[in-house]
Amino acid sequence: MIVPFPTVLIDLSAEEISSDERLANPALRVSVVGVGGAGNNLLSHAIGGGVSPSRCVAVNTDRGQLSRSLARNKVFLDQAACQTATRLVTRRDDQRTFLSAAHRVTTYTDGSDFTIVVTGLGGGTGTESAPIIAQRSRTPVRPVVSVVAI
Repeated sequence: MIVPFPTVLIDLSAEEISSDERLANPALRVSVVGVGGAGNNLLSHAIGGGVSPSRCVAVNTDRGQLSRSLARNKVFLDQAACQTATRLVTRRDDQRTFLSAAHRVTTYTDGSDFTIVVTGLGGGTGTESAPIIAQRSRTPVRPVVSVVAI
């Protein structure tokens, strides 16, 4: 037997109405951040599969790959600052560069209800910067999910 829920009429303020309308339209605003070469490739596949490029952010040290990215928002990481093989800079400088990148990424993801960070492990850019970007993008009301390719 199906028991219907009782209907309750409540006088709502304008603020409560907008909140109530938000519940009636449950579409989440999701941002997708692709970090490094593998992350940018995954991001391109997501956009090709129907994800809106307006809520996507490509982050990379490779300007060529960034220029080919379908993402509307792009963050370039200075190659010299991320060069782990030659160690041109100290680890502290690496962290400073990644924190700056994370700050630039959050300017694009701030209006989202949910953020997905996609990356690959093995290279330098995604392995080093994706955890920092994910940590800085997360808030008490905006969770972050990381998808990592190995």
